[in-house]
Amino acid sequence: MMAAMLAAGGAVQAAPVMNAPDDVKAITAIELDLAQNLDLKEVIHHYADHAVALDLVSPGIYQGRRAIYNGFAPLTQSIKSLKFVLPELNIVSDGTMACAASDLHLDMAMKSGAAWPVSFRQLDVYRKIGGQWQIIQQQISVPMDPKTGLAAMNAAPESRGKMQWSGDLFAGPAVSPAAARAQIRSWTVGDAVAPSVDLASTFYGPGGDVLDYDESLPGELRGVQEFKTFYAPLFAGIKSARVTFQLFTDDSDGVFGAQSSVQNIPVTMDDGSTHDLYLRQTDCLHRVDGKWTTFMEMLSFPVDMKTGKSVMTAPGG
Repeated sequence: MMAAMLAAGGAVQAAPVMNAPDDVKAITAIELDLAQNLDLKEVIHHYADHAVALDLVSPGIYQGRRAIYNGFAPLTQSIKSLKFVLPELNIVSDGTMACAASDLHLDMAMKSGAAWPVSFRQLDVYRKIGGQWQIIQQQISVPMDPKTGLAAMNAAPESRGKMQWSGDLFAGPAVSPAAARAQIRSWTVGDAVAPSVDLASTFYGPGGDVLDYDESLPGELRGVQEFKTFYAPLFAGIKSARVTFQLFTDDSDGVFGAQSSVQNIPVTMDDGSTHDLYLRQTDCLHRVDGKWTTFMEMLSFPVDMKTGKSVMTAPGG
């Protein structure tokens, strides 16, 4: 059976090739360059002109290559030297789009004389533009300690190894990119307001095909079952929730999709209490049997560097 047929015009496309060696090699090289090269002028070309980056610090929302450069420059220019460890890097590509999810640990020597060890997660969404892979969406974060509300910035990550995908993630069938983007927006809204863990879990997978960098410790979940086990207690007390977007950006080639967003989510609990959550979310999605589901995701709260706490409410909220 043909793997992809565009809805607009009925044009037949060749099936995408998952994780072609040259694509994985090129994206790995970019990830390593970003991790260790302190000269931002030498690496900023890895970002597309229209890229969006969500940094781990608050407010840390950068739209466009120039804004990303200006946002990252104060930190990179204050570092004297660094050593890095990359315990985990998982890359998925269909030849047109790709996602790279990584755990990193940096030991930074600052020009001030201070030492700053930090561990964080990074999810990069790529598109091949003019024959070159470029980042179009990026989210960097650390998980929150739910007991203290503090960002867990110094916990060295432990690798869980390479993801074992169950098969071809991009078998489709595909739709037109425009239809895909509309469906992904609907998917994002539905995910944010799902009233139960059972319904929320249907947005992921199928099965073990999920890598989730979560907003709180332990920080990494794999597979739908781990998601359900972790989130069941959190969903149990929720009466209702709704979402509004401070930022939303998406892209798709019709069978591979991605979205990155900043969301305000007022939540009402069964006991009548309310919470206004300020959540960042990036998803890498694939279209399976006519439905979009996520296979890589990052959820996070930004960090107030003065207090070390995760910022769970919108500025001014």
